[in-house]
Amino acid sequence: AYGTHAVAAYGIATRIDMFVLMIPGALSTVIMPFIGQNVGAGQPDRVKEGIGKSERAMFFYGLVMLVLVAGLGRQFASMFTTNPAVLDIVQVYMWIVPINYGFQSAFLMHTSALNAMKKPVWSSLLTLMRIFIINVPFGILGSRLLGITGIWVSIVLSFVAGAGASWYYLRKQVSTLA
Repeated sequence: AYGTHAVAAYGIATRIDMFVLMIPGALSTVIMPFIGQNVGAGQPDRVKEGIGKSERAMFFYGLVMLVLVAGLGRQFASMFTTNPAVLDIVQVYMWIVPINYGFQSAFLMHTSALNAMKKPVWSSLLTLMRIFIINVPFGILGSRLLGITGIWVSIVLSFVAGAGASWYYLRKQVSTLA
């Protein structure tokens, strides 16, 4: 409904997102054996410490990337296109969606940690709820109220809510470790 410029802008913006989220993706991969090993060794304090340090690192990284991408998003996007209409849409995306980088990074780490703690169903449910209960409905509503900007806001809301829900459930699971 928003045309080819919006589709192109979204494609460029998500490429930048993928580059930014490589480090959190790597952490979410390496946290799994760390947690599994420490759960198996009966070291719940190390699990708690590892999760806490990872969360802090991900939020700090997300904040740094937010500042970088919000400030230089148009320049990054200009590596893919010179079309000013596309660059304008990418710039708005880069002012809004990177707010979620810390939350998205924490969500990735939390769901990986739940997988390591033998809770893959909960990890999947949290992901599905984030998408189908928050992102899609709020994306539709946001689109009607704010245009394409409402879609970008729904992405942020879905990861903020997803990170909160996954944080809560992960804390609940970690507290049961003996």
